[in-house]
Amino acid sequence: MVRINANKNSMAMLEADQLQIPIVSLVDSNIPNKLQKSITYPILVNDDSIQFVYLFCNLITKTIILSQSV
Repeated sequence: MVRINANKNSMAMLEADQLQIPIVSLVDSNIPNKLQKSITYPILVNDDSIQFVYLFCNLITKTIILSQSV
């Protein structure tokens, strides 16, 4: 599961954690501890700029496409 904003999607993250689905999320320093513990692969950012989110989503998409072609 990939989340762009951990705070707005907390219910989805809690459900994924209960189902033991790994979570990748962009996180800021003000994320609640309960959510921070449930994120498998946190990516620390202090500025949710549109360019960074685009780059992140683009890299994830390319990685998935390349892994399916192998």
